[in-house]
Amino acid sequence: LLLVGTPRLAVRLVGALLAPLPRLRRRALPPLLRAAAAVAELRRESPLFHLGMLGLTALEWLGIYAVLPTAASTLGLAASWVDLLVVQHVVQVVAFVFPTPGGSGLFEAGLPVAAGAVWPAEASASLILLWRFWSYGIYLVLAAWLGSAFLARALE
Repeated sequence: LLLVGTPRLAVRLVGALLAPLPRLRRRALPPLLRAAAAVAELRRESPLFHLGMLGLTALEWLGIYAVLPTAASTLGLAASWVDLLVVQHVVQVVAFVFPTPGGSGLFEAGLPVAAGAVWPAEASASLILLWRFWSYGIYLVLAAWLGSAFLARALE
């Protein structure tokens, strides 16, 4: 919060706190300075830009949370949407704090365990594959499509 509100003060504060540890200070300050510069650049954007980013973020989260109930409905499972949303949210929150990069594999392993009462075990693999594609794979597809379009435009 301090970095967003007053980036220069945040850098000075971290620099002062790390003064007794010169090696750590030398390694920590450059990325912090880059982050402060990026924050300063973002602060120059209009409120409409930030509102648009907030809207896109909300749409992305809405999309992620709609995947599991939609997949369950597509597979013809008689599972409550509320139950599915709660299960997905609990597993997703645990994955955020799990001490591996991005909660690697926790969602795939935790979802069938957490949702055992919500849907049949036979549907777990299908639901997890659908969830993983729509919450991660679709970004790869879009990135390849947009990246190739930008690359083609740049090469012209």
